[in-house]
Amino acid sequence: MIRNKIIIDPAEVSDDLLLRLADEITNPRSLSVLGLSGKIPIQIHVVHNPETPLPLLNILAQRGSWEVRCEIAKQIRTPDETLYKLTNDTNFEVRHSARQTLKRKGKTC
Repeated sequence: MIRNKIIIDPAEVSDDLLLRLADEITNPRSLSVLGLSGKIPIQIHVVHNPETPLPLLNILAQRGSWEVRCEIAKQIRTPDETLYKLTNDTNFEVRHSARQTLKRKGKTC
C-alpha cells in the first residue's frame, strides 16, 4: 500500500494555518516539525495537543521560550522528571506552574 504524504514547509505557510494544524494533527512526526519551527504561538499549540510526543515536550522544556516552558509546566501529562527540572527554572512563573502541576499529581517538590 502506498500512502500519500503532504509535505508542508512551515516557513511557507501562514501562521493561522500552522496554528490550526498544531491543534488538529495527530502524527507525532508532523507535530515535532511544527514544535521545532521556532514560532512561540505554534509551539504553545503543539504543547496543548494531546498527541504531542513526550520527548518533544522534554526538548521544548530545555530550549523553548519561557512562555513555552510555562505551558509545558502546566501540562499534567508532562513527565515528572521534566517538571522537577522546571521547578528550578530561571523564570518564576515556570517554577510556580511546575510546582502546582506536581502538587496536582500528588508529588512533592
